[in-house]
Amino acid sequence: MPWQMPAKLPTPGDIREAITRCNRTLEGRVSSAFARQCFAKLVTAFEPNAKPSGDETRLRMAVWLEACGDLNDALWADATSEAIQTMKWMPKPAEFRALVAPQLDRARMRKYRLEKMAEALKKGENKPFVREPEDVRIRGMRDSFRKLGNIFKAAGYERDLARMEGRQPEEWATTPMAEAPPPPDALAPPRDPLPESLEAKIGLLKARIKFFGDRGKADYVATLKCELAQLEHQSEAA
Repeated sequence: MPWQMPAKLPTPGDIREAITRCNRTLEGRVSSAFARQCFAKLVTAFEPNAKPSGDETRLRMAVWLEACGDLNDALWADATSEAIQTMKWMPKPAEFRALVAPQLDRARMRKYRLEKMAEALKKGENKPFVREPEDVRIRGMRDSFRKLGNIFKAAGYERDLARMEGRQPEEWATTPMAEAPPPPDALAPPRDPLPESLEAKIGLLKARIKFFGDRGKADYVATLKCELAQLEHQSEAA
């Protein structure tokens, strides 16, 4: 199945940390001293009776470094252990590389996906705020208030929408209930302005809904719930 961008992206810090872990696999070259240690283990495991001369050993080591020197110390250690545990014969350099090829492929793919997620986060941060068209906003407020049973508020938005669209208000918005003034409890208590962040706005509105709900301010809570529904809709669309 093709990879898809997750609906909820990790934080920038988590992405950077994961990319660093990928780079530990992908970057760096083996040191000559460590490569000699690994090669000595392979010779001991697979060729215990061999007694090559110093020149032969240096030549073989040079060939291995030319073929596998781009792998870092950790990959050499993994490939050496895997070869000793799973192979019957001394591996050739190409076979040695193949032992850690899946590990490299996973790290490359994971890094690619992480970089795509980082790009998506950056685009989201730089995305300019686009205000909803006025008729869409008013229709949403009308529908939200009507769903919550606040006919008076819903009717006001319906009449505004009807004027914008050059039509008569719907019949339900002209009933006595729709035209009755709100009770005193519907008056909104004074409040501080909402913060700029959409997440912070949603959190603050939820806290206000609980606070005023506990104090019996049903109509004001209905207003806040409508505002919350609008913000959550914007959050899902972002």
